[in-house]
Amino acid sequence: MLKKLTQEQLAAVLEAGIAEFAEKGPERASMGAIARAAGLSVGVLYKYYADKEAFFSACLERSLDALRQALREIESRDGHILSGAEAAVRAVQRFAREHNAYLKLYLRLTADCAGPYARRLADEIEGISSELYRARIASARESGDVRDDLDPGLFAFFFDNLLMM
Repeated sequence: MLKKLTQEQLAAVLEAGIAEFAEKGPERASMGAIARAAGLSVGVLYKYYADKEAFFSACLERSLDALRQALREIESRDGHILSGAEAAVRAVQRFAREHNAYLKLYLRLTADCAGPYARRLADEIEGISSELYRARIASARESGDVRDDLDPGLFAFFFDNLLMM
């Protein structure tokens, strides 16, 4: 009989998966290595995830949820556009320190332009951050903190690229 995992154990399994996928990529990552790193049998892993693809999708969703949470902290802040930009920079720095494997996974997947996950992941991550930046610029335009002719889409693009660098 397979044991039921706690939420903490499930989180640890996903973290082990993210680390393995970040290191080896989705094709070369081993479910056996992931199970060993999480202190489980492969059978327990497959009890929760139908196959490697489903598990990989769950790992991606966990990393995207962490990004959404980091950006929510910025989103809830009021104030001048520059203080919001500073908060975004600090949040990205903190996220990079706390979730190094997530960034490594993102970079691995998006560097492989032909990979099946690259476009979806890039679009989703950029969409998450772009929404926030566009809203901040719209608010700054309304309050007079930036010029009326500032394009929120272009700003979001350039600011996101700055943060990624």
